[in-house]
Amino acid sequence: MTITTEPAPPPDGPPDEPAPARSRRKLLAVVLVAVVALAAGGWWLFIRDDDSAESGLPDAASGSVGSIPPAATGVPDAEAESLQELLEEGRKLTFHTTYTATGDPAVLGGDLTIEVWRKDGKIRQDTTVVRAGTTIRSAGFVLDDDTVTCSKTDDEPWACSTEPDAGTTQDGLFGAVAAELSGADVTETQETVGGREARCFTFPTGDSTGRICVTPEGIPLSLSANGQDLVVVDVAPDVDDAVFEPPAES
Repeated sequence: MTITTEPAPPPDGPPDEPAPARSRRKLLAVVLVAVVALAAGGWWLFIRDDDSAESGLPDAASGSVGSIPPAATGVPDAEAESLQELLEEGRKLTFHTTYTATGDPAVLGGDLTIEVWRKDGKIRQDTTVVRAGTTIRSAGFVLDDDTVTCSKTDDEPWACSTEPDAGTTQDGLFGAVAAELSGADVTETQETVGGREARCFTFPTGDSTGRICVTPEGIPLSLSANGQDLVVVDVAPDVDDAVFEPPAES
C-alpha cells in the first residue's frame, strides 16, 4: 500500500463528496481486499447480505468477513439496470470461469486465482493464493438451502463446515459492486476482454473510476477498481455435477 505525505481525508470522505460516491468507494475497497483476506482466513468468497452488520474490511485472523456497506440511495440509470439484468441472466447459465488478479502486491498478498462454477442453481467458488511457497485454498458452495465452506493449506486435508444459507449475493464480488450503483452515472461501452465480446460498465468511485465487464449472455469477465484488476482467463460451457461435492464432510 502506498503512503503519501498528503493529509488523509476524514473517514467518511470530504464533506462535499456525495454519500453514494463514498459508499461505492468503501465497497470497492472491501470487496477487492476481501479476495485475499477470505482466502487467507479459510473463508469463502461469496458476499453475504447482512443489513444489521456494520460495514468494514474482512478480518482474516478472527474469521470475520465483515460486510458490504448499504446500497447508495438513488434511482439506477438505464446502464446500471442493464448490468443488473445481465448478471441475473448469467445465473441461468452453466459455466466454469477462471480469473486472475493483478495489482498492488501488498493488497493481493500473492498470486491469486479465482474459479467459479454454476449449474442448475448450484454455485461453487474457489480461491487460491500462492505466496512465499505456501498455497492457501478456500472453496465455497451454495447447495439448495445450505452453504458449505472449506479450506486447506498446502498438503493439509480439507476442512469443511455447513450452515443454512442466510442470504448470499449470487454474483459474488461482481454482484456486490453492481448492487451499489444506485444513483451512479454509469457508462456502457462495447469492448473485448480476453478475446471475448463484452459489455463494459464504467462508474465513478470517488477520485477514480471502476469497471465491470460482462458477456452479452451475462457471464462476468472482469472487475477493476482502485488499481486492482480481476480478469477472466478461461470460460468453459460444461460443468460436471461432481464439482459440487464438497471435498470433505462437515
